[in-house]
Amino acid sequence: MEFAICAARTRTTDLRAEAIRSLRRSASAEVRSHFDITDDGSILLDALTLETEPV
Repeated sequence: MEFAICAARTRTTDLRAEAIRSLRRSASAEVRSHFDITDDGSILLDALTLETEPV
């Protein structure tokens, strides 16, 4: 999830956006690796969508 696009879409204030970036920068190595946190604050989220039909 690209941080800049997400922050703009949700109208995140500059102050809060910087706070989020700061938290992501200070995350442990394990967390940074799991979410593939980049220098600009973007992250990789695993997602799965299932559609089912009655049998």
